[in-house]
Amino acid sequence: MAQWQKVQLSEVLIERKETPDPVALETGEIPIVSKIGFNTGQLAFRNSTATKSKMMQFQPGDLVFSSIAAANGAIALYPTDAQKPGSATTSYTAYSVDLERADSTFLWWLFRSATFQHLLYRVMPSGNRTQLKPKHLLPVSVSFPSLSEQRRIVAQINHVVTKIDEARVLREQAASELAALVNSVYRDALEPSEGWTIKSVSELCEKPQYGYTASAASEPIGPRLLRITDIQDNQVNWETVPYCDCPTPEKFLLHKDDILFARTGATTGKSFLVAECPTAVFASYLIRLRVREQVSPQYLYAFLQSPSYWEQISANTIGSAQPNCNGRKLATLQVPVAPPEEQRRIAAYLNQFQEKVSQIKALQVRTTEELDQLLPSILDKIFRQDG
Repeated sequence: MAQWQKVQLSEVLIERKETPDPVALETGEIPIVSKIGFNTGQLAFRNSTATKSKMMQFQPGDLVFSSIAAANGAIALYPTDAQKPGSATTSYTAYSVDLERADSTFLWWLFRSATFQHLLYRVMPSGNRTQLKPKHLLPVSVSFPSLSEQRRIVAQINHVVTKIDEARVLREQAASELAALVNSVYRDALEPSEGWTIKSVSELCEKPQYGYTASAASEPIGPRLLRITDIQDNQVNWETVPYCDCPTPEKFLLHKDDILFARTGATTGKSFLVAECPTAVFASYLIRLRVREQVSPQYLYAFLQSPSYWEQISANTIGSAQPNCNGRKLATLQVPVAPPEEQRRIAAYLNQFQEKVSQIKALQVRTTEELDQLLPSILDKIFRQDG
């Protein structure tokens, strides 16, 4: 960057001030911006064409800023191959680019860098950092390379973006293949054979029990109150589980080998096998199962992770606006029951397998986070200004 020159943005950006034709807006001929994605810098447009707001119009190749969120990355480049102008309310501003001095895509990448976003925070009024106006933006000076160097940098960034996109596709394929492997392993392990029986949950467990209805409290006013949201990745951080006022907790106290089942919402069917736990009760959106002698808790919990189980849950919740599966439906689920010794072997095998799957998923999460940070890190290195 030693050879880059300081350039005031007013030298390369010209504010768009034209207004769109009202008839073209009404007929939908000119699209209206609904938002700019923070993470993608992509424009989204409204389906509705009716508007009473004051509007401004921009052209293909223009840069469009969200006045209230530009410092969070809401800056878009309207595609140069767009066939018509676009429009937005005056909570957005748009600028044409002097193409003899600046490459539009280079500017877009620069403006989306953390370096530039921090710069915007410095130039915006300290009392109102959600209103980026041309009078704040245009006087800003940034370091620019030559036009040919700008284009070379854009080509390199685009190459990196392509590689990142390819890595994301591979990541998604790996996740899909892992899910297919998990389903296959569970199906094979729980495929009934000689000596097996098919039993309903009602035959294997005590009557399903609903949890306790109470408000969560941060102070230790009673036992801890385990909620659906406290169960993450088959684990509970008991230190963060809130308390509740429960004068007679005995009926709802959790014990080792209890199986909890989420009965409503997006997590319907999600289950959790309780290990050692503090004095705690379970909340009302959970159902507790306690097994009888015919089946081990570990084996039943393994079944609750299987494709056969999830197919039955889906059949029981289909058509519901809000997914749910109550205790009555839960009691009817059919479970393939192996002989006791085989139950122990299967449960141990699937538990070990699931531990390896969890390790792989944790690695996938880390690699996804690294992919998410890669491009911002590269942009920061390219566009870091000297202050």
